[in-house]
Amino acid sequence: MEFAALQSTTVRPCAKIQLNIWKQTISLPLGGLAFFCNGVLLTAILSKRMLRNRSEYRLIVALAFADFCEGLASFIGAVYRLPYYLSDDGCYKFATPLECMVLPHNIIWRFSDTGTAFMLVAIAVDRFFAITFPIFYVRNSNMSNLVMIIIIYGVSIFCMLYAWRKPMEMQFAGKTLQRVCSTGGLIDPLYTIVVKYATGAASALSAIIHLIVTFKVLRYISGIGGSSTENISRKDVKFTITTMIKGATTILFDSIPRLYGVYAMIQEQLTGNDPQSSGFGSFLFAIPNINSILNVFIYAGGQPEVRKAVLCLIGLGKFVITSEDNGITKGDFKRSVTEKFNKEFEEKIASYSEEARIAAKKFHSLFEQKMSRAEIRTASEKLQASLPEKVKKELETMQPMKDGRLMTSSEFFDFMGIN
Repeated sequence: MEFAALQSTTVRPCAKIQLNIWKQTISLPLGGLAFFCNGVLLTAILSKRMLRNRSEYRLIVALAFADFCEGLASFIGAVYRLPYYLSDDGCYKFATPLECMVLPHNIIWRFSDTGTAFMLVAIAVDRFFAITFPIFYVRNSNMSNLVMIIIIYGVSIFCMLYAWRKPMEMQFAGKTLQRVCSTGGLIDPLYTIVVKYATGAASALSAIIHLIVTFKVLRYISGIGGSSTENISRKDVKFTITTMIKGATTILFDSIPRLYGVYAMIQEQLTGNDPQSSGFGSFLFAIPNINSILNVFIYAGGQPEVRKAVLCLIGLGKFVITSEDNGITKGDFKRSVTEKFNKEFEEKIASYSEEARIAAKKFHSLFEQKMSRAEIRTASEKLQASLPEKVKKELETMQPMKDGRLMTSSEFFDFMGIN
């Protein structure tokens, strides 16, 4: 009789929470586009040595990788969860916490949550130093950017590992979860709130730093930046303007959704929202994928070298970079060459005798005067004839080199831009 009663019992279909369905429906295309677009940007930059060796592009690569991971996790998570939310019996299927945690999207999310937001801060800090302390930036950017990437990725890996604490406790306690494996029932709520607030604050901080940098760039463009801006290269200004556009999209599609999303999540918990379902707060965390998608369009649109690398990757162009692509005019190039020559000159004569240093500076002064090649050559020969043999011997090391040999006079004049 009991068996007959069981046979006649009808299992009630699972309640379909429309907000969950809509979130996964939106996360599916947004996540897919985010990992595809950032995959294109990553491949385009890494495939070109000129780009991957530049310190500022290493940060862009690090950001694109974090956004690639975030998009991939959102896409895989939506593909996995959507069938359960649409199913009539999905809520009756269960899994252990360990089975939930080893799902690819749950592993990747724990890393990308912090990586994406803090890399935005790193890029903003990089631009602040490039504009505010240009000489310091040129000397130290390679090491400082590498350190920032290591620290941020290190924190992200730590957060990823720490997130396993609650699932392991639940596993040892013999608990089970619905097989949809939503974050609410799997990850420590306090950990989730702290990470979401920290990433939201980091995203907002990056936007604030970009606003400060915007003010400095406007002062530079208007010519009132003072002596501290004289050493800023046009390339850095151009790249900074591109990142300022990225900062504006970060405010709209990252900072505001993250911070309001955390606020909504806390309100839902205070009002007793079921932790197994995702409320409106969780829904907002799908929006930052839009900011990730825009990466390739912002950097390819603002930086000619990135645009050419992307077009080359998809077979629509060749990767040929001119000085104008980096905002370097012929005047900028000549000035940079002169600065390099002067620096090398000072380093060479530092070990000379006093008499040889005086003679070397006399030779050097000839190139700072508005003289033709013939006039410089005549003046050099006269000065050379007046020097003692000892000084002549000492000055032989001052001659410029090219490809392991002494430059000819014509090559040197071309190098210095003298007609």
